[in-house]
Amino acid sequence: MVSFLSIEQQKLRDSILGINNASYLYGVSNFDNLNLTQLSKLIENDFIQLDDSFNDAPNVQVFFDFMTKYSIFKCFGFSTRRKNDYCVVISGIEGRDIDDKHAIIEFSNNFRLADEFHVSLDYCRAWYD
Repeated sequence: MVSFLSIEQQKLRDSILGINNASYLYGVSNFDNLNLTQLSKLIENDFIQLDDSFNDAPNVQVFFDFMTKYSIFKCFGFSTRRKNDYCVVISGIEGRDIDDKHAIIEFSNNFRLADEFHVSLDYCRAWYD
């Protein structure tokens, strides 16, 4: 992971995440609806590593592989912009309007240990605190 970002790198990262300068509060900004394309760009630009994880969440590789298979799911988390602390953290994953029972089963197998875990016939959410 990049430990120091140039202004251009910050702009690129924030653009990928859909964050603007005003959304940072005390150096932290939340993001949601991070799709597979955006996650791929974060990885390609070295803003997040495949082996990164937050608290007890699976590493980024697990989220990436799952979203590659089931693109209806989106990640959420936060990004920091503080001196010597520039990171992107995935703290959860969510899917709406799911019509694939295999996706729900695989979601449950991958993310069932989340601090907050919800599964229904067409909605799934896992959040790691």
